Amino acid sequence: MNFKTTIGLLILLAALGIYMLATRSSSTPGDVPVKPAEAKKLLDVKSEDVTKVSITAADGKVTTLEKPGFDWQITAPIQGAADNGIVTQLLGDITSLTSQGQLDAAQKSANGLDHPSFTVELTAKDKTTKLLVGDKSLGKTLAVLVNSNNQPDVVDASLYASLDKKPSAYRKTRLITAGTESIRQIEITRGKDMLRLEKTGETWQITAPSKMPADSISVENILSAITNLTAGSFDDDDSPTDAGLTKPRIAVWFSEAAPSTQPTTSPAAHPAGTTIRLGGYENVTEKNILADVDDGPIVTVPATTIDSFRKTALDLRDKTVVNIDPDRVESFSLTVAQTPATQPSTQPVLTLPLIPRSHAIERRKQERTLGPVLPTTNSTTAPTTQPLSAWVTKSGAAVDDAQVKALLEAFHPLKAESFIAHPSPLPALAPTYTLSAHVGPGAGAGPQDYTLQITDPGGDAKLIGSSEGLTFNLDRPIAQILATEFKPTK
Repeated sequence: MNFKTTIGLLILLAALGIYMLATRSSSTPGDVPVKPAEAKKLLDVKSEDVTKVSITAADGKVTTLEKPGFDWQITAPIQGAADNGIVTQLLGDITSLTSQGQLDAAQKSANGLDHPSFTVELTAKDKTTKLLVGDKSLGKTLAVLVNSNNQPDVVDASLYASLDKKPSAYRKTRLITAGTESIRQIEITRGKDMLRLEKTGETWQITAPSKMPADSISVENILSAITNLTAGSFDDDDSPTDAGLTKPRIAVWFSEAAPSTQPTTSPAAHPAGTTIRLGGYENVTEKNILADVDDGPIVTVPATTIDSFRKTALDLRDKTVVNIDPDRVESFSLTVAQTPATQPSTQPVLTLPLIPRSHAIERRKQERTLGPVLPTTNSTTAPTTQPLSAWVTKSGAAVDDAQVKALLEAFHPLKAESFIAHPSPLPALAPTYTLSAHVGPGAGAGPQDYTLQITDPGGDAKLIGSSEGLTFNLDRPIAQILATEFKPTK
């Protein structure tokens, strides 16, 4: 072989290598070989016109989605509300398909169209469009066949992922359709304990286990926990497994119907409503618990959900203990003493001496004037008078009105920090203030008497109050007002 022949062979070999490298870099393994064609929209159907979608997998399992009204529903193989956004995304992925080229009719079998991975049927008005989807590609494209077309089209392989979903993937994860404003009755049952709330007008009341006003913010938190209940996952098979739901930890029943004016504790007398059951943990991680709504599919929800409903009547009670109108107070007394030193307590003993004292104060009665007041004739200047105080002691001595005002306004209203279900013994020798007030009649209200006892444990501890069988904690600032000395003024 001469030198020229060798050079020619080397040049030919280099050219072949460059060609093979170029063709390898310009294609992805697994891409369907196509005949170049102008890109075009594959399906002649608009997503907003579709009212039914049927997806049949290679194993024969069918997922059916239907839109009988405004919202999508899953009708097979399970039944339930579908997430409108997820179904809309699915329809967009299908109806926006763009053909990247076509294959020869003889290539249908080689690309899995004789036994398609998915058969999709879209029903829009009076027309049904059928789409066969071929084997999953290792590259960026796959083959599809539209209706009775003989030649397959090539589309983006992302379509496969859009169709390869479990039926539960289309479920609506928000489990409750009611809004917080529409709910008017709630019952929370934990074993033998039942808590009932009713809304009359714009006001919530606790009606069981005993009747008391409810705190609007606390009730709003429960309403939010109900209406925002969201499933983390669904049981596709609607398994009859108990999952702790036959005897749930907590059952929450609610209704949008107005409460009856006739009290009842019979579940059979309930109006139409919805029941949420919270059962056992999903697994040993204890991050999720199993739940259902109206015996629907078993779902998982965060374990923290149960904390939202683990409330007592005192947790939900209105924090207003009393609301004494200062303008209607006719008299009051404030007594200061110490708790007995012999009383057992785990609290530290306060050894500071305290002189017991008591103040009895009443509103000054208006004096009657029998006739006009005549001016004196020997005075060269206009007479000046000091206005009388509005409050006096029982003996008639004047009291500083500002001190009285500060005290009474502290109880208009008096709000508890929290209520105490099982109060502990009071600390020994702790200052204890007892306020008794008589309120006269007002607009639509008769006279009323109030009595409260408030103990100061000392330090940074909350004050401990009691009134009408309730025990509660109070913020410390009121202690300074209760310690006021009501000394007579000139």
